[in-house]
Amino acid sequence: MKRALIILVCFISITSPTYSQLEENDQYAGEGLGYFGLDVRTIENKPALFLGGGGGFIIKNFTLGVFFSGLNSPFLKTDTTNINYKLAYSYGGLEFNYTFRKSKHLNIFSGIKFNIGQTRMLDTYFVRYGKRTTYGINPQLGIQYSVSDIFKIAFGIQYFYTYFPKSPVLYSAKDFSSPGVFLTFKLGTFKN
Repeated sequence: MKRALIILVCFISITSPTYSQLEENDQYAGEGLGYFGLDVRTIENKPALFLGGGGGFIIKNFTLGVFFSGLNSPFLKTDTTNINYKLAYSYGGLEFNYTFRKSKHLNIFSGIKFNIGQTRMLDTYFVRYGKRTTYGINPQLGIQYSVSDIFKIAFGIQYFYTYFPKSPVLYSAKDFSSPGVFLTFKLGTFKN
């Protein structure tokens, strides 16, 4: 998983100069972004806060990028031997977005994220236990406001569908699939 993500990021980094070799008067030349985001959804019917970020290229109304996110809320469970475990959950992957009415300050966008992640339980001595790989698809719909030529704020709704090839430890697989909301702060070169 890590190797594939590193290869993808390296490929995008190496080939990015070829995408930016456009004419100076081309209105889409050199558009890109980086962002910090907050996601709130539920795990086992309890609110869970995820923090993350990402970045990508903008080509006309489409955004192609990579992202990462990690659980920032404490989820504690006790097993049958009375040992406390804390849930650690992180994921990342590819993201595709389409922006409607891009030339306006307030616009709507839709997108989808494909991710690979990992859950693990940590005991009180931070020993890892029950590491499981996850795969996910997150469709999303949001509203984006252009504060300036380099700063945008976006918020919206999404659904987290998470698949576990092997059942997670101390949780059920359905505990990780739920609707959620997001708030994103984007910095980049945006052209209308």
